Amino acid sequence: MVGVFSFLLVVSIIALVVAVVRLVISAVKKESKKPSAVMAAVSVVLLLVSFVGVGLTYHPTPEQIAERERIAAEKAAEKKARERQKAEEKAEQERIAAEKAEQERIAEEAARKEAEEAAHAESRKPIQSETSANPSAESEPSSSPAQDFALDFNSLTTSDIGKLDTGNLELKFGELLDVTYGGDGVVVVKAKITPNLTNKMTIQQNYHSICELITDHGFDSCRELQYWAVADMADGSEGKVISFTLDSDTILGVANQTILPINLDGYLQDLWILPSLLG
Repeated sequence: MVGVFSFLLVVSIIALVVAVVRLVISAVKKESKKPSAVMAAVSVVLLLVSFVGVGLTYHPTPEQIAERERIAAEKAAEKKARERQKAEEKAEQERIAAEKAEQERIAEEAARKEAEEAAHAESRKPIQSETSANPSAESEPSSSPAQDFALDFNSLTTSDIGKLDTGNLELKFGELLDVTYGGDGVVVVKAKITPNLTNKMTIQQNYHSICELITDHGFDSCRELQYWAVADMADGSEGKVISFTLDSDTILGVANQTILPINLDGYLQDLWILPSLLG
């Protein structure tokens, strides 16, 4: 609007000047002054309108000021919302990248552990060969190698209530203290863990351990799984770090791998975590 009124102001000034010049010429030549006078009057009216328009444009009313402020506030809010959305998207991408990196690290750690176990088993082969070559050893009854433990839940009865013999069963992370059958389909797993690189990784290693028991060692047949872990505290004592419960639906989801260790915490019941790990 400022441009329109400015253009109109310039045109009206030019027209007024032309009309005045024509009036002067008409007066000198003693011709009719009426057309020039009409042109001058119209120019004056346009000039006044232009002044008023420019004045209103450059000096808006309180209503106009309020409307401009409202529009500016809406634009600022939209800009802030876009910036917040971009920040949330960036944070989500960083979270996904961090989880992926953590999964890769856990996989590498598991591969390293398997390699160490294989190397340890390989280093024991000469000793076993020497023993089998010893005549006196041949006369002794040979013990069969330990088999990987698998929980045969269907064979458990009320007489099995209490701690179960898990043989050579090991956790993916940490030390297995004991596995207890509580009756009515409830199994309790107790472990001892050590701190990991971050608090989040210290917590999630327990999820990986319980999921491996379900997928690889027969714990998918339990009606309910209870897990809790302890660790050495800074004062030298041993204290509980985490505990949680998995119901039958969650156990089935883990067994079918529709629930992964990285998002297991969203399906747990009675989840308790040492407050210092939540900081």
